[in-house]
Amino acid sequence: MPNGSADVFPQAELQGPIYCWVAGKAPKSDHWNAKQNLLTLQQIQEGERPSWATGYGMVSGRYSGFLCVDVDTKLERTEQPNVTFRSVAKRNLSDLPPTATVISGKPNRYRSYFRVPSDWWPELSGYSLNRGDLELRWEDGAPDAPAAKQSVIAGPHPDGGDLHFRWREGNRPEDVGIADAPLWLLRGMILDHQRQQINAELLLEAKQTRAADGELTPIEKLMPKEQKTLLRLMSEHWPYRGGLAGTRFQCSYEADGFNALLGALFNLFGADTAYEWLHDTEWFKGSENWGSSNDFTKAVNSVGKSKTQVEAGWGTLHHLATRTECDGVQFKEPAFKWPKGLMRPGDIDVNSLTTDTRKLREQLEKGLQFIYEMDDPADRQIGFYNLREEAGIKNEKMWNTVIWSLEQQGKEPETRARPWREVVSSAKKISPAIERFLPFGAVTMLGADPGTGKTVFLYRVAEAAAYGKKFVGQLDCVKGNVLVIQKDESDSNLAAKDKKMSVDDPQDRIRCRFEFDPTQVRDIAKWIDEFDARYVVMDSFGSLFAGGADLVDANSGYYLYELNRLASEKNVAILLTHHLVKLKDKKERTDVYLGDLYGSQFIAAGTSDAWGLHLDASQDVPDKPMVLKCLKARTGITEAGDRYLLERNSEDLSLNIQQYNGLNDGIEGLKKTERRVWDKLLQMATRLEDAMSIKRIGDETGLTRKQIDRAVQGLGNRAGFNRVMLEADGRGRRSSAFWIDPQES
Repeated sequence: MPNGSADVFPQAELQGPIYCWVAGKAPKSDHWNAKQNLLTLQQIQEGERPSWATGYGMVSGRYSGFLCVDVDTKLERTEQPNVTFRSVAKRNLSDLPPTATVISGKPNRYRSYFRVPSDWWPELSGYSLNRGDLELRWEDGAPDAPAAKQSVIAGPHPDGGDLHFRWREGNRPEDVGIADAPLWLLRGMILDHQRQQINAELLLEAKQTRAADGELTPIEKLMPKEQKTLLRLMSEHWPYRGGLAGTRFQCSYEADGFNALLGALFNLFGADTAYEWLHDTEWFKGSENWGSSNDFTKAVNSVGKSKTQVEAGWGTLHHLATRTECDGVQFKEPAFKWPKGLMRPGDIDVNSLTTDTRKLREQLEKGLQFIYEMDDPADRQIGFYNLREEAGIKNEKMWNTVIWSLEQQGKEPETRARPWREVVSSAKKISPAIERFLPFGAVTMLGADPGTGKTVFLYRVAEAAAYGKKFVGQLDCVKGNVLVIQKDESDSNLAAKDKKMSVDDPQDRIRCRFEFDPTQVRDIAKWIDEFDARYVVMDSFGSLFAGGADLVDANSGYYLYELNRLASEKNVAILLTHHLVKLKDKKERTDVYLGDLYGSQFIAAGTSDAWGLHLDASQDVPDKPMVLKCLKARTGITEAGDRYLLERNSEDLSLNIQQYNGLNDGIEGLKKTERRVWDKLLQMATRLEDAMSIKRIGDETGLTRKQIDRAVQGLGNRAGFNRVMLEADGRGRRSSAFWIDPQES
């Protein structure tokens, strides 16, 4: 251990039983974190040290009252600890007050300790956060059974060399003490803890739902040995009765298993349905007093006996099925009603169904309005969960479907089928924001691996669009304000990049937001209006809408639907980055395909256009060029398969087109071809009857069919340019002819 470690703890709060021996970074003894097994500093310094111990650690959690903020910065992503911290605390790590801090000698890695008042302990019970680059160490275990965590404060680092854990000079306890954890940090941790618990419940619920998907029908489960299985199956619809032993729901069938089972059938399905399920079963025929009568009431009267050996009749069963408390425990939920949608038509009260549906819809609409009026995204997340619980919608996919449908209610319903020509003439036209790359009124996704330079690419898009400059040196941009929503990097990372990029924004036409929660997806419309933005660039899909975790199918579709709707309504260009599936064996990527976009198929399907970005592995140079490839071109402003080879300059991080579709003259060459076609049409085809076919244009200009195809595609959005379909040839094939109306051009 480092010299002098024995006299660095003058404070009384550090003298108690809050220490443990460690080997490397972890204790080796069993039950080391039991309170009775923890050691005082005096025992550490003066007592016998185990032969395996290399140092000692200090516990966090309720035994010490300390929180450990462990920053483990990686060289390849130095900004990530602060990004993670901001996602929880909404502040930067630099906002934390000076406090006692342990270091090991590794650059930008440290452990800071903060005091947590005891009033906060119950709300943080069992909470810790571990995202690799950052840990908030409080306690291990479940909220109802927390356990202490430890962090090494003295001893050699397992990586060897000169690395060893010790208090940082100037940040020892006697230098600065142990600071109180800021309220904003504690509040963020509690909200994150609540989200963790909610997500754990949802995950368990989803797991149980999946497990039930392949279960047999209830009639196949009505053998005595299958009672508990049937009760578990029913508990999805009838959760507060028939619960498993040991849970808060168990008291509803403790008195008599058979009675509770029949009570469940009675309450869930009614006597007639229960009889239909039971009367043909072997259990019904072979059990004592069963099958002797077709009268189901008599069968129920004779079946089960309570613990007092009293015959259990309908009154007992009805009580078991509909009671609202048991042994003084009040049930929050009312007696279960079988969902109307699963009843037989003859059993449905249409008036009741209509009333119940209307009430539930009103409840959800009011709840959604109230939730979206909340300012804090964390409050919205909890609000969504509570609303779902109150509505009684257990299935997550069904919940997403219901919310999706409700949020589309402002859309005018389609009352008739429109003629083809009307649809074509009235449809909103898609126009390019950045020629041959980015359209207005749609979502464009840019997929790339970490370290490719996608964020620099994004910032160059913002710079060119804000002032109508040429993007990557050649592509025309429509001038417009740009809103940047950044979750992959911090403001410090942006500032570091700008030292090289020197983004020129004298009129403040680029605005940046670094805090975002999925529940704020509808707030983007307000932000666009406030800033009069024409462009929204977002980095990245996973970080913004899943906090870095996987997105489920329904959520992926919902968020992309919302963004597409927003892009169309506001006629803005939305550029959204996303990560690619990792390559095996750490190979260099040589191409990108639509299926390489990470996650659900809904992601590839939900975006209008998609591009892939990767470094050109074929070139063995320090600054490998970028390859920008079109993966999907639904909007028609470019073609799938188009490729740009972009030259990178490491000095100023600038990007310039080196090739376009393998041609060294790139876009400029294509524009020359377009001008030749335009001039020839203006010379020879200014009336419909003079329209020129592709073959004739080729004969007059000497251009190839492929060159003319690309040229007329680029001219398609130009005013005065017209296309007409020619009569079919003998084999039924039709081709196009083109002409220019001088009055419109």
